[in-house]
Parts: sequence; structure tokens; C-alpha cells
Amino acid sequence: MEADIPAGFSRLDVDTLAHVASFLPCSEVLGLDCVCREWACAFRPPRLSLHITRVSLRGTPLSSALRAFARRFPALSTLSLRGSDACGRDVGVLCTSFRSLISLDLSGCDALQDAHVAAIGAALPQLQMLSLSGCRDVSDAGLAALLAHCRSLSSLLLGWCDISDFGLLSLSSISTSLTSLDLSGCAMLTDRGVAALMRRCPRLASLQLEGCRKVSGWALATVAYCKQLTDAGLSTLVAACPQLSTLDLNNCTLLTQTTLEAIAAHCPRLQSLDLGLLELAAACHGLRSLNIRYCSDVSAEAVERIKDLLQK
Repeated sequence: MEADIPAGFSRLDVDTLAHVASFLPCSEVLGLDCVCREWACAFRPPRLSLHITRVSLRGTPLSSALRAFARRFPALSTLSLRGSDACGRDVGVLCTSFRSLISLDLSGCDALQDAHVAAIGAALPQLQMLSLSGCRDVSDAGLAALLAHCRSLSSLLLGWCDISDFGLLSLSSISTSLTSLDLSGCAMLTDRGVAALMRRCPRLASLQLEGCRKVSGWALATVAYCKQLTDAGLSTLVAACPQLSTLDLNNCTLLTQTTLEAIAAHCPRLQSLDLGLLELAAACHGLRSLNIRYCSDVSAEAVERIKDLLQK
């Protein structure tokens, strides 16, 4: 039997009810959804994001809860199961029940394996963000199977997964969309693999390498022409590679003084830094002042070419 609608609420239109729902936690919306058919219809559309870790399941199996959520929120686009101990059965349910997902967080679900990741790729090819951080049994094979279908990923978190240099090769399939990648704790990665990654993914703006013990820094020596690289992204890179001795930042047009401060703070062994002064002068037509004091490796010829460019 449907519950009686509280006095006064019957006068609210659907838009007002939807606005009210946007301020409520998920657990409260679930309760309102059950009041009557009209409220069920009103409260379903605005719920596009769901964090299971914020909802008490009170002993209900996760797979059962997912089915219930899917019935009430069929248009869900963002789902977080972070730290929920989701297993293969749960992945099967979300693959069949949440077909509109574009963002999925499975970090800390360490029961997941390659077969489960492959199933996610096949069922949700439209994913744009996926976090598998802490899923230690996800390997190169699972990553390859995932990326065989998910070609629109812009953010991929693989921290502490079982990924090697070989696994990074499969990232070529999303080189035009990938802008953020977390490889923290992937202990098998080496400089060679990271260098190949940088060449293949020119749109990469953020790369996390914390805890990658075999990455010494020379792989990052050339990030030239990575036009999407930002101060935040490069600052993270140099902080993870204090042994860096050479760095080429030619034509990285989004970088600012913040990057230079990060380099100074984290790279005491840096011997060669190329900031692409000629490209800078050619691109910045309004430039009227350029201080290169103490830049001992800038040749007289380069200075003359900069002067010519600035005078045009």
C-alpha cells in the first residue's frame, strides 16, 4: 500500500520535487521514491550519480542492492563502488543493469580479476572514467581486453595494478582521448615503458608515477610538444623523479612559472632544461620583455634569433 503524501507536498510540481531531491542524500531519496508512483517518477530522473559506499546496505548483498538501485535509477551515469568489496557476481549485475554509465569507480575492490575487467569493457564501451586502483589481480591482459572496447576513456586509474611496460602498449588505442593516467605503485614499469607512453599519448595532461621504483626519470626527459601538459601534471611528474637530469619542455604552451618552481624544488640534479625560447618568442607576439639572466647555455645565436622574432 502506498503511503499518504505529507500535507502540503501534493501541491508541489514535478520540477520542484526534483529540485528538492538534488539536496538530499541517496538514502533519503530511496525512501521518498517509495512514497507513491508520482514521487517515484519525480525522484528518479535527477539521480545521475550514486556512491554505494555512502549508503548503508544493512547486510543486503551488494548484487541485490545494485538490482534495486538499477530499477529506481535507470539513467545512472556515475557509480562508485569504492572499497565495497565488489566481486565478479556484482560486476555481472552492474554490467547488465547500468548501461548508461560513463564513470565507474571500483578502486579497492581487490577481488576483481582480468575476466571481470574484460566484461566491463564489453558491456560499457562508452566509459569515460574508470578507477581500478588497488585491484592487484588486474594485469596487462585485463587492460588490453578493456581497451579493446572502451575507446573514449579520458581518465584511467590503475594504481597498484599488475601492469607492466607491455600493458602500456594497449593504451595506444585511447591515445586521442586519454588525458589523466594514474600508474602509482605499478612496480614493474620501467623508463622504457613510460617513455613509449609519453610518445604515444600526446594529450596526456596528468600522469601519476608515485611508487614506480624502476622509473628513474630519463623517460620524462622529453615531453616536448605535449600541448595538453599542465603545471599540475608536470609538477607531479618531477616530484616523482628527483633524479631527473635532462628535461625538454619545447612547445608545452600551458606551462607557467609554477612549473619552474616545481622543477627547482624537486630536481636538484637537473643539468639540462630546454624551455623552447625560440618557440616562445614566435608564439607570443605581444612579448616585450624576456629575462634570460644566468641562462649560460643560451647561445648568442639564439639570442639574436629571439630578437629578430620579437621585432617582427
